[in-house]
Amino acid sequence: MPTVLALHAATADVPLLTGGTIARLTDEGRRVVIVTLTGDAPTAIAQQLGAARAETLGYELALESESKVPVAEATDRIVELLKDEEIDLILSYDKIGVVHEPTHVRVHEIGNALVSRLGAPTVEAALTRELINKGAGVAKTLRKTVPFNEEQLSQFASKDDLAYDIPAKKSFDTKWDAMKAAGGGADRFSQLLARGMKFPKMVVGSLFQHEYFGTGQGEAPEWFTSLAK
Repeated sequence: MPTVLALHAATADVPLLTGGTIARLTDEGRRVVIVTLTGDAPTAIAQQLGAARAETLGYELALESESKVPVAEATDRIVELLKDEEIDLILSYDKIGVVHEPTHVRVHEIGNALVSRLGAPTVEAALTRELINKGAGVAKTLRKTVPFNEEQLSQFASKDDLAYDIPAKKSFDTKWDAMKAAGGGADRFSQLLARGMKFPKMVVGSLFQHEYFGTGQGEAPEWFTSLAK
């Protein structure tokens, strides 16, 4: 049975960025192992998405400062955690760490380091420029602070430049339930997600019914690429 490592910075990222993809993979008989760098193990979310296993390295998520996750040590710990697993694909993050946050960038760096250690290719989760610009426009309309400067906004990839557009519509109910569960966490990302979940399901669904991945290192297996529309 092919096994996928879903590597994430924090619990809230699991359903938000890859929940629909994980649900589809498990529905098709793939084994998914979720590992987060920070916080508690996302056990309940893993169960909702059908993942076989959930682990955490338990580092502190120190936002707006240098990441407290050491790349070499974290890589070694993940290899040890997965010593009895045969990993066929790694879900990682793009080079900006999806959201320009240091610990999220660590996911990209650790994902790259794991390619040779685990003998598996990577694909890199991303938020599209179109989605971020839409959010920035809403923030400006509401006179809220946009969390990215112009240079950072320009570094988000267009959806047309990302290799894999995976529809999550059929699995959105599962993704939605996992997002609600993740919003109960104590870290800042979970709290932000909880605020977003106060919007109607239809509104949230219109924004997150697709999950995007760029190519990483190595060649992604056909059973993953076939999920993309």
